[in-house]
Amino acid sequence: MAAREGGRLRDLKAFYKAPAAASSDPLDIDGNAFNSEAYLQKLYRQHDLNALMKKEDELAEKIRSLDTEMQSLVYDNYNKFIKATDTIRNMKTQVDKMEEGMQRLTDNMTSIDELSGQIDTALAPKRQEIFSLSLHHALLKRMMHLFDLPKKLRLCMEKKSYEQAVEYYTRANSVLKQYSHVGAFKAIQDECRDIINQLRDQLTRELDSKSLNQRDTLTHFDLLRRLSESPGQMFERLLNRPQQQWATDREAQAAQYGREGQGPEGLERFTEYGTTTVLKNLTDWAQSYLEQIVGKVATGDDGQPRPKPEQEEALRLIYGKVDALVQEYIEAVAARIALCAPETTVKVSHVVAALEGLLAGLAPLCKLLPRLQTTAIDACNKTMRQQARLSLERFQGWFSGHLATLHQTLRAQLKPAGLADTCQRLTSAVMEEIRAMLTQLQTATKASFARNNSFFDQEFPGRVVRTGVVQALLSYLNDFFTNLASDDARSDGPDEPLPPAPLFLLVISRLCFDLARKYVRQIVESGASMFPVSSSFRRGKKERDLVAASEKAELTDIDMLVVNEHTKNQRETGEEVLGKFVNVQGRAIAQFLRDSLLGTDWVSKSEVHDVMPYMKEVLQRIMAAEAIVSQVYDDGDQAVDPRRRQAHASQILTANLMTNIQKIFAEKIYIFGAVGFNRPAIMLGIVKIIAKSYSEIVRYTTLSKHGLQQIELNANCLNKFFARYVIDERSENMVSALMTQVISSAVQRCLDPVQLDKQFIEEVCRRAVPP
Repeated sequence: MAAREGGRLRDLKAFYKAPAAASSDPLDIDGNAFNSEAYLQKLYRQHDLNALMKKEDELAEKIRSLDTEMQSLVYDNYNKFIKATDTIRNMKTQVDKMEEGMQRLTDNMTSIDELSGQIDTALAPKRQEIFSLSLHHALLKRMMHLFDLPKKLRLCMEKKSYEQAVEYYTRANSVLKQYSHVGAFKAIQDECRDIINQLRDQLTRELDSKSLNQRDTLTHFDLLRRLSESPGQMFERLLNRPQQQWATDREAQAAQYGREGQGPEGLERFTEYGTTTVLKNLTDWAQSYLEQIVGKVATGDDGQPRPKPEQEEALRLIYGKVDALVQEYIEAVAARIALCAPETTVKVSHVVAALEGLLAGLAPLCKLLPRLQTTAIDACNKTMRQQARLSLERFQGWFSGHLATLHQTLRAQLKPAGLADTCQRLTSAVMEEIRAMLTQLQTATKASFARNNSFFDQEFPGRVVRTGVVQALLSYLNDFFTNLASDDARSDGPDEPLPPAPLFLLVISRLCFDLARKYVRQIVESGASMFPVSSSFRRGKKERDLVAASEKAELTDIDMLVVNEHTKNQRETGEEVLGKFVNVQGRAIAQFLRDSLLGTDWVSKSEVHDVMPYMKEVLQRIMAAEAIVSQVYDDGDQAVDPRRRQAHASQILTANLMTNIQKIFAEKIYIFGAVGFNRPAIMLGIVKIIAKSYSEIVRYTTLSKHGLQQIELNANCLNKFFARYVIDERSENMVSALMTQVISSAVQRCLDPVQLDKQFIEEVCRRAVPP
């Protein structure tokens, strides 16, 4: 029984083409190698009786299910077989009928073909006549239109329907040319030609008029072109239209905002009007001309435009006109910026904003004509080069004016006070002005026209600003101060004959000292950090800012050479200015001393009891000069030995002529030598001038015994007073030598040389010389 069931299963699988099981397990009930005895033995071993009975029920249920399915499949297959048999029987019956129908259809088609041939043969002559008549009818209709054409053209002229008139004429013109040998058509052609000539003249007149708007201008141009007007002449007339509008816009711009003295607002409005009106109108007509006149330009296989000859000519004329007008406008903007040169309220940032506006207005035109971008950038570069030079000139004007005002103030100041604050304010004002100038110039490096611009990567920060502004500024300051130190200097210009005031010279010397001490380096560092020179031509704003931040405290070898050179120049010039101050102060006191000495009768001089009153005035003037100097300079780094000063003040000078001459030559005293930037050195310079002048005056004065004694007492008082300016052995020997020279000269000029008692001299000097 099991073998029979297995065979049925195999037959069913084979009938339905089910894939055969590939298992070779004898215990697989669905496998080909199934062994029922082995399968039962396995069940007996693994299951108890109840489990075996359940397994039997399951197998029985599956067998019944398979039998049911097999019966259904057999029934279905039997029905399909019956239906297939019926269908084959019906098809055989219908095929016989179709053969009969096809034969009848073939006979009918043959008959129809014979009849069609007969009809075609019979109607061929008439069909040819009908076709010919149809052609003649169409031609007559066209001819009837030609006869009405002059009337239609005149009507269109009256109604100013120029487009309709051109449409009528262009459609009929070929026919008129074809039949122009016929008299009637020749007359129509001549009449239409006269009307079209009138139309051309009318379109040309309106095209030349100023009242025609841009849309009608392009329409008239297109109509004239369709009427075969010369393209060259039409373009000339057409391009005159934007030229007229351009001239009107430019006149309005110049009349409203092109005048000098309007300040930054005037420059801003000038640029704004140019962007929103002048350049916008130019851009509108250029785009409309390119779209409606030139049209779409084909491109080649390489992607490059390939315009037709007439398109190429139109592009050349349009681009040429745009280029010329833009060049004119750029020059106008540069001229308007140049008008702002005398106006101190117009800063570099305002000029940069104006150039930004120029580029913004030109942006649409630069898309049409890319070479305009280069032209505009070159104009911006040139303008910023001029602005850098103008910034330096403005600083020079401010500086000279500021110092002129300061000089007048100090000249009118009777009681000098607050000179330290004056020096500090002057230095701060100069540095703030320099920083403001560099900050204004720096705005150009952050503008849009500075991006990807090699000029702003190298030439502008290097040659234009750091060399042309920073170094030139330092050279200007040095030249200005050197001029003040010269003998023919005039501080307030050609109308002011007075030389620089002493207080002014002192303040300027302090400015030179401060510049040399630290501010020259600060100025060069500011230029280097704010205007770094880039080695790359393709650097954006962020990259430039990073470079500026990284190079802020770094100076190149060349920068250090500049710092050292200008520091040295400022120090030397400051010493010259300070030397002139010492010379002026010393000469003034020496002149007073000279006048006092020459006004005294030294031959008939009475007995000496005290120093002369004018000597006390000399001491007061020296102390006044010292008070002035002390406001500006301190003792510096001079190491002063109080005991040396005390020893010098206690010595009494004698007329040991030979010894003191040797000292003078040994010390090589330079009366008008360089002066250091400290109070003792400055006062020592004044003292040398006074002492030397005193000696020279005494040398040419005849003295009696009492006159010699008076000079001796005066000289010792001065020597004791000058002890406060002794800072070292050299200065001590210098003062002693000069004052001893005064006494020696007096002894030589005395008729009866008898010197005073040292104790008397010491007592008088103690009373006369202030502590």
